[in-house]
Amino acid sequence: VFVMIKKSVTIGLMSNGDCLPVLLTSNRYTAALRRAGARVVPLPWRADMAGVWAARFDGFLLPGGGDADPKYFGQTPIPGAHQPNPVRDEAELSLIYAARAARKPLLGICRGAQMLNIALGGGLVQDIPSLRPEGIPEHHSDPEHRFRPDHPAIIRPGTTLHRILGVDRLLTNSCHHQACDNPAPGLRVSALSPAGLVEAVESLDGPFLLGIQWHPEVTAASDPLQQAIFDAFVAAARCG
Repeated sequence: VFVMIKKSVTIGLMSNGDCLPVLLTSNRYTAALRRAGARVVPLPWRADMAGVWAARFDGFLLPGGGDADPKYFGQTPIPGAHQPNPVRDEAELSLIYAARAARKPLLGICRGAQMLNIALGGGLVQDIPSLRPEGIPEHHSDPEHRFRPDHPAIIRPGTTLHRILGVDRLLTNSCHHQACDNPAPGLRVSALSPAGLVEAVESLDGPFLLGIQWHPEVTAASDPLQQAIFDAFVAAARCG
């Protein structure tokens, strides 16, 4: 998870793996937030610290990673679902609840977007190949596609994401086999793939909350549209 504080964005990084790699000089999430004027602080998977962090920092970024436990959205695992990490699930959900209660901005990327939707009462497509095969050409489960924009997201007019990007569609890069399904109460879909898979969700009102299914951090250094997502998030944290 990533956290931000006023004037310098402090991003707490919740590890994507089993340890806490503090890659503050090379991590792409960190680099994108620093370009937006943020200071970055890594956060371990500690559900018991969520309230402390929510009070201390000005915003939180939840990065990509593995599958969440489907029990959190009222389902049982299906074939094709991957083994969840209960420690990470509990830590991220606790942080989302605490941040929402403290009215702090939230940005979720890939898994992070899915966790935002779950936390607020929405669901997931557990496995795109088996449940939404029309989306197979777009979701790209091989890691190579995480680094190469090659499928479009259609941005809905009138949304926060549309105001941030100023375009109706853009090429995206992703690597995932799950996606947000029904948006949670208080959220709306702000981008879709051509096959109708959810590419972004956002809050209808209240503090900044944006979930992006693709990986803008990968190309943000060379693509101003992708960097604009981080810029808007940091600006919201400063104003909070």
